[in-house]
Amino acid sequence: MERLTGWARADNIGKTLVGEIFGSFYHLKGPDSLTKFMILLHNAIGGQDTGRYPFSFFDKHGNHVQVLLTRNKRLNTAGAAIGAFCFLQIASSELQQLVKVQMQQEKKSYIRMKELAYICHQIKNPLRGIGFANSLLEASCLADDQKQLLETCVACEKQMFKIIKDIDK
Repeated sequence: MERLTGWARADNIGKTLVGEIFGSFYHLKGPDSLTKFMILLHNAIGGQDTGRYPFSFFDKHGNHVQVLLTRNKRLNTAGAAIGAFCFLQIASSELQQLVKVQMQQEKKSYIRMKELAYICHQIKNPLRGIGFANSLLEASCLADDQKQLLETCVACEKQMFKIIKDIDK
């Protein structure tokens, strides 16, 4: 860590990781970096995914350092989370590029899932209106050909709800 950051071990002992070490000693790159770092630590303590994340900061001499951050929750003897272990790994440019591409793909996938959920939600209300109209028509006197058209409409409505239910899973 001393070679990576330029700070001696004694300079870091007894300091808080967020605020003193990352924030005062090591300046993070970008305005939201400290918040993202805190979220990563919180997720680790909560037991969530502990994959490698690109992480960058400026060392004691102002040099930009780009690493991969791995974090794991730290447990006491009773098994309760009491903190997190953080590991910084200098990665090859190829590995950094692969991690960056993976994160971009995950972000795109998440955005698509949110869009699909929104579309499904927006389709449900008109379908409920169609179902209500169908129930009113079923209660009225219809000719045989009108009843067949209504049955087709009801079957299509049910199929649309089934598709939406499958997507929501």
